[in-house]
Amino acid sequence: MINPKVLLAHAATPTGEWCASRFAQAGYDLVLVDTDLRSIEALGLRLHSAFGVASEMLPADLSSNADLARIERHLLLDRDITSFAFAASGPELIAGNGRISDLRSALTLQCVSVTRLFSAAAAAWLDARQGMLLLVEAPMPALAGMECELVALSQAYLRDFMQALHENLVSSSVRAEHIFGPQGAGPDALSWQIAKSLWIGRSAERRENPPVIIE
Repeated sequence: MINPKVLLAHAATPTGEWCASRFAQAGYDLVLVDTDLRSIEALGLRLHSAFGVASEMLPADLSSNADLARIERHLLLDRDITSFAFAASGPELIAGNGRISDLRSALTLQCVSVTRLFSAAAAAWLDARQGMLLLVEAPMPALAGMECELVALSQAYLRDFMQALHENLVSSSVRAEHIFGPQGAGPDALSWQIAKSLWIGRSAERRENPPVIIE
């Protein structure tokens, strides 16, 4: 039996590692994308040891147009990928950009990469196969002033984009979801989406049991 496969962007961030562990626990092979090759290699080895899943490493800086285009092509051409998850780098962007101009640029680039990668995956999967598109946001630290305004604008764009994508895909076999984790309150929304996707992907005669939340 061939495992489902997920491509995960920003896999070396805390939110990305959390996403990767949830997918691995559900039996997904992983395509791990991040600038930090050493970290995603270590993550892949750790998850293979724990869950027996395979990992492919794609070092890429999604603020680079060339690297972004390379990951777009990978989503378009790798027919084994059935899910795409983007770990939005909220707290990491705040910590890594001390100037307002740097933060504005980082948030803008993140919005651009989300738009391009999700659009590429949706276009590739729309007529060919079912798929799951997940934008996973980490809760943001308390902010004030211009930082707060910039982050709010970025979050509003991502929310509206994912809502529009969800509505455009609602009649297809491709699903788009925007969730929060891993420190968000309430049930583990990512585990629920993974379980639901695996259940929907079964043939009709095998849908005798509802999705089960991964503990």
